[in-house]
Amino acid sequence: MSQYSGREAGRWYSKDGLATFVRVISRDLGDFGVSVGRPTVLGLVTSACACISPCLPLFLKAKFKSDHKSQRQVDPEMDLEELIRGNLKIYNEVKPKNPPPSYTVIATLNDADSKQLLALATGTQASVGAYPDDIEDCHAESLIKRAFKRYILDRLLSEPDGESLRLSLRRLNELRLVLFISQFPCGLVRRYQGDEPVDETTGAEIDKKPGRGQERDGKIVFVQRSKCMNKLKRWISGSGLQGRRFHQELELSCKLARIVIGQCESDPDLEYEKNLADFYEKLALREHNIDLNHIPIREEEFVFDVDSKKPQDVSLVWWHSDTNGQNANRGAKGRYEYIVNGRRIGLTKSQCDPSRHNERHKLKIGDHWLRKDLARLKERFQSG
Repeated sequence: MSQYSGREAGRWYSKDGLATFVRVISRDLGDFGVSVGRPTVLGLVTSACACISPCLPLFLKAKFKSDHKSQRQVDPEMDLEELIRGNLKIYNEVKPKNPPPSYTVIATLNDADSKQLLALATGTQASVGAYPDDIEDCHAESLIKRAFKRYILDRLLSEPDGESLRLSLRRLNELRLVLFISQFPCGLVRRYQGDEPVDETTGAEIDKKPGRGQERDGKIVFVQRSKCMNKLKRWISGSGLQGRRFHQELELSCKLARIVIGQCESDPDLEYEKNLADFYEKLALREHNIDLNHIPIREEEFVFDVDSKKPQDVSLVWWHSDTNGQNANRGAKGRYEYIVNGRRIGLTKSQCDPSRHNERHKLKIGDHWLRKDLARLKERFQSG
C-alpha cells in the first residue's frame, strides 16, 4: 500500500523570514536585559542553521505529514487492503451469477471509524434513457452515490420520531468516509482509441463520458453526462457525497476522509505515480484534508479490456440496511438491486411505460423513490 501526500510546500525559509526571526530574537533577549546586536544574533542563527540544515528538511517533511494527518484524523493503522478485500467478499455474495466473459468497475464506501461497508456499486455504462425513470449514468462512481443516499434514507426512516431520529442524523453528519475505486475514474486516464469530444467552435473539451466502452463506426460512444472526475470534484468541493438536495432538506453533509485506488488498469505502462499526482492535484485533496492511497488489489473481472471482453451488461447496487421492504433483494446484511439499461433487470417494455405507473417496478435508488422518501423524512423532522 502506498500513500500519496502531495508535493511539499516550498522551502522552509526565506530571506524576509530570516530577517524577521533575527529581529524577534533580538527583541526578546532585550526583554530579559541581555543586550545583543542584530549582527551577533544573525551570526548565531547562521551558524545554527549550518549545523541543523542537513537534518531539517527531513524533520519538516515528517512534521508536515504528521500535522496533515492529525488535521484529517484518519486512522494511520487502517489496513486498507484487508478492508477492501472484506468488501469484495460481500460483493461475491450478491453479484450476478455466471456472467459471460466481461469486465466492470467496482466502487465501495466504508465508515472510516467502524470500518463498516455502507454502499457498493459496479458499472461501466452510460446511455440515453429510453424511459423517464431510466438511470442514464451507470458508472460505478455515480451509482455509489445513489446507494449511499438509499443507505441514509433507510437508516433514518427506520428510527422512531424524536430524539432518536435527531441523534441518528447527527451521527451521519459525523461520518468520515473511505471511497475505493478499482481504477482511475473516467476523465483522468484515456483508455480509448481516438480523440476526446471537443467543441468544434472553441476547441474546448466537452464534459461527456464514455458510454459502454465500445466504438461505433470507429469512434468512441460518448454520452452527455459529466465525467466521473468532474463529479468527484463537485462532491468534494461542494456539500458532500449525500448531494445538494439532501444537504438542503436535512442539513446533512457527509465528507470523504480517504480515497483508495486499486490496480485494475489494463495498460502495463501506465504511470501510477504520475496519475496519482494528477488525481491529487485536480481534486485539491490537500485543501480538503483527504488522504489518497493506492493498493495492489487486482481482480480480473475489474480489469478494463475492450479487446477480449465486453463491458458487463448488469450493474449491481448494494447498501447496508436493516429494514424490510419491497422493491429490493436482501443479502449480505443489506439490500441490493440489479440494473440493465438504466432500469430494474427483467422489466418488460409495458412495465416501463410511464402511462402504466407502478411503483413496484421502480428502482429504490432511482429518483422517484429517493425523492419520495426524502419528502417523507422531511415531514417527520418538521412534525417532530
